[in-house]
Amino acid sequence: MKVFFLKKEEFLPYDKRFLFGNSFKSEKRNVEFALSRFLLDYVLKNVYNIENYEIETVNNKPKLKNNSLNFNISHSKEIILTGFSNSEIGVDIEFIKEKNLEKFSKYFNKEFSTLNDFYDFWTKYEAEIKLQDKVKCFKSLILEKNYYLTLASNEEIKKVEFYQLIKNNGDVAIKELKIEN
Repeated sequence: MKVFFLKKEEFLPYDKRFLFGNSFKSEKRNVEFALSRFLLDYVLKNVYNIENYEIETVNNKPKLKNNSLNFNISHSKEIILTGFSNSEIGVDIEFIKEKNLEKFSKYFNKEFSTLNDFYDFWTKYEAEIKLQDKVKCFKSLILEKNYYLTLASNEEIKKVEFYQLIKNNGDVAIKELKIEN
């Protein structure tokens, strides 16, 4: 499994071509959509050598038409992230911020004694929904010190490789990251 992400601020202003005819009422949603499509396009072409691809929606989940590579997208605050795998996957990333843990504990009828308890529960919940299959494996970790990330798969997750897209003298480059998982 490979995970690629970028930081919004580094890639603004966004290329409106990546809206693919979609336009949202909120500029924030336009930015997130365009940058997630840019990230997907860049990785497909430059890492997986998939030049001509078509995205279809199956059960409200985007998929590559006529290709077995699976992907899933998530974004939160300043991070846009896409996971790729040969198995079905779901990903969720959340910016860690203060929450009323007592209120959420009552609402979900589950004890959350720390923020990590809450974000572990919440990102697993979201990643499982996005997986749209029976979860065989979750992998959760802290990314960039203040983001909680969970990957869900219908197969065992043995290794996760992390990469960040960065601007490099006006061009885009991929930087491999060493993240314990």
